[in-house]
Amino acid sequence: MPYHLNHDLLGQVSNLGNVTRAFRACARGKRGSRGYQLMQMQLARELVAMSHQLASGDWPWQAYNSFVVCDPKRRTIYAAPFRDRVVHHAIHQVIAPLIEPLIPPNSWACRKTMGSRNAVSALTATLKKLGNERYTVKLDVANYFASISHEVLGQMLRRVMPDPSLDILLASLLSSHPEYARCRRGIPLGNLTSQLFANFYLSPVDHLAARHEGDVFYIRYMDDMVLVGASKKTVLDLKDQIVALCQRELRLKIPVRKTVHLASDPVPFLGFVLYGTGYHVLARTKRRHRRKVNKLTKAGKRASEIAAVVESFAAFANLDDALRMVSNSTTVTSGGRPKA
Repeated sequence: MPYHLNHDLLGQVSNLGNVTRAFRACARGKRGSRGYQLMQMQLARELVAMSHQLASGDWPWQAYNSFVVCDPKRRTIYAAPFRDRVVHHAIHQVIAPLIEPLIPPNSWACRKTMGSRNAVSALTATLKKLGNERYTVKLDVANYFASISHEVLGQMLRRVMPDPSLDILLASLLSSHPEYARCRRGIPLGNLTSQLFANFYLSPVDHLAARHEGDVFYIRYMDDMVLVGASKKTVLDLKDQIVALCQRELRLKIPVRKTVHLASDPVPFLGFVLYGTGYHVLARTKRRHRRKVNKLTKAGKRASEIAAVVESFAAFANLDDALRMVSNSTTVTSGGRPKA
């Protein structure tokens, strides 16, 4: 989505071309859904109506469908109706180019050219570089998505939006889940916009950690954070600053049970255990993959579809190529992106 110098963000979101692109993006993999088929029956009329509705600055959000997954923790996923998902895409296409550049490169989740495998590879390279002369701390926010303050997130968004035309629409989006709207806290896990907001919400922590680049390696994948350094005191000082910032400014809690002091022990991270000298896939990650394959088999899915899932997992579990790419780089930044 091109960014226009005259801003008018609401006009960009509600633009018929933007809504049409959002529909196409949302339709990928969803052509068998009832929501897609209903829109497709009168697509031109539906897209124009959505464009006009959005131009008013408001949108009538519908109820979510929810389901529980254990991946590996028990989580409730909220699925918006198809038309609402189109609107999420329309909003995301306009505001993501404004927000993404403000998130430092030490945050790796849901970002192009980054992702979990590259994050694991970058952390492994740092562990290898420091060897056993390292001190490592893992941090994890308690109930992260459900704890995000609407007031704080709204303030953060308003500070970076070049005009206020999206204020009402974004406020209604944050209030689209009745339970979260009542307590003014929480964003639904499952929305495309929630991924962007959750990544952005912890960016003050990323900026804080970036100021310690060179002394402490810091990497974040959504709300999973790892700090590694040669000095125990330096690592613990930064850890204390992060915990205090989360509580004071972001109204988030990192309890003691979510603070793991690993020192020079192997580091569990994103489905792997990392040693510096090597890695292995967590047993629970393998079990989750086997359950997925068994579920597809029992559902009678085509052999080619099952084979694709197996091959995808094999590629995920084999970090050697990604590790070689990082090792061939001369240095690694605090966020893990290799420098030439």
